[in-house]
Amino acid sequence: MRQSGDSLKGTVNRLLRRGLMASSRPDTEKTFVIQPFPLGVGEMLDRHNGKVSAVLDELEGPYQR
Repeated sequence: MRQSGDSLKGTVNRLLRRGLMASSRPDTEKTFVIQPFPLGVGEMLDRHNGKVSAVLDELEGPYQR
């Protein structure tokens, strides 16, 4: 900062801009795509009258806590 004559604020802003510009480069890697599929949790919630703890008991067993 002393060499360039910039203030602390100016130096921080310049470095932040440089970092943000470096991270905004286009990504050349293939985009990761998730293929969703139904887990049936909605049906379990209906079966247990919307009680999430009962669904967790069914999925993980009664000793998950």
